[in-house]
Amino acid sequence: MNDNIKKLLPKVLWLLLFAAMGGYIVGVKVDSINNIELSGFIIALFAFGFLWAGLVVGYQTKSNEKK
Repeated sequence: MNDNIKKLLPKVLWLLLFAAMGGYIVGVKVDSINNIELSGFIIALFAFGFLWAGLVVGYQTKSNEKK
């Protein structure tokens, strides 16, 4: 692993934690799905998906700039 990834890892983990918590809170507020925990998990999963996609795109963009 290179140094940049080591520096980013804690920030990424915090982002994931906040995304999961935010998704869970929103899921609890949204009672349209009867199973409250399930809806929170689904929203957290979407948040994680968007975050992951952003990370992948950002990382590929940076690696392309180096070449």
